[in-house]
Amino acid sequence: MSITQEFFTNLQSQSQEKLTILDMYLEKWAYILGYSFTSLQRRTPLYYVDLFAGQGQYGNGQPGSPIIALNTLTRVHQNLMQDHDKNPNYNLIAVEKDPNNFIQLSENIQKFKSKVIVKTLNLEAIDALGVIENMVNNSPSLFFVDPFGVKDIPFSMIERISRIQRSDLIINFMYNFVQRFHNFEGVSDTLCELFGTDEFKHVTFDKERELIHLYRKQLQKIGYFTLNYKIKMPGKDRTYFHLIYATKEPRAIIEMKKVFKNMHESIQLDLFEIMERVNYEAEVLQKYNSPITFSQFIARELQSTEFNDSDLRKTLKSMKKKGLVDFDSNKLSDYRTVRNMLLYFKRNNGSFPQL
Repeated sequence: MSITQEFFTNLQSQSQEKLTILDMYLEKWAYILGYSFTSLQRRTPLYYVDLFAGQGQYGNGQPGSPIIALNTLTRVHQNLMQDHDKNPNYNLIAVEKDPNNFIQLSENIQKFKSKVIVKTLNLEAIDALGVIENMVNNSPSLFFVDPFGVKDIPFSMIERISRIQRSDLIINFMYNFVQRFHNFEGVSDTLCELFGTDEFKHVTFDKERELIHLYRKQLQKIGYFTLNYKIKMPGKDRTYFHLIYATKEPRAIIEMKKVFKNMHESIQLDLFEIMERVNYEAEVLQKYNSPITFSQFIARELQSTEFNDSDLRKTLKSMKKKGLVDFDSNKLSDYRTVRNMLLYFKRNNGSFPQL
């Protein structure tokens, strides 16, 4: 049995972890947007796009990413109909280049009766983007980018997806391959395409941190907030790959950080018992010399620290009591009402910045 055949036959533990994260986040994404973008006057299309769908399920019958997504979207649709009388317009686009896998994918998807609109494409992911762009336009979309090899996801493709105004991505960044071959001249061009730069050649001591930071930095340059989640090799204390999450919506990064935290809830510690709040407050004052909205502050700190949104709200309240930041509302729990509220952090000279 080839590696490819074995991959589609048995669901490995690292893939199960990855698919659990997809399922947990997709449920949140579908519910929040399905509720917000559905009314009697409008049914905005919402798109889940699986660029490397495979066969849809594994040979042993366990569901793969497109079937998991179809199940989740169907379940959320039923819940919104029952609880809120809303009929969201969910769409699933599944792309698979291999003809044999595509036949299996089509057969597996056809078994489901669902109000989710499904489109399957037997194309290379990069070639399918033109069709997808026309379908999605600027509707909210979540792209699951889980290739079998790094050659399939050049950064130019990610840049194209970023031009879709409301696009989120979950990307399987194949760290194990990258760290093994990042100094090999024979794969240099492939890695240049993956990163969209040759800066990977200059990593030094901490390869993992620097390589992941570089890829996230590239995503941030094209307008995304980012998070990453490490998945280890089965039974080994070695990183297999990272899931990289990218979004343009500050609130969305709060939801994904909750998913990541839930995956490791049993080993979570109170981060503010590890790191004194006063030290973090000093760091915040150094960072922000001009006014920033609440939503931008939360998103930037979530992607650059280990803290969750509750930690950050507590920090803002503490800093306001000490006169280190000024803002209008003390009710920070209602994100919708304070997302555009400006935060004014105190400068070193004791003054506050002006607009």
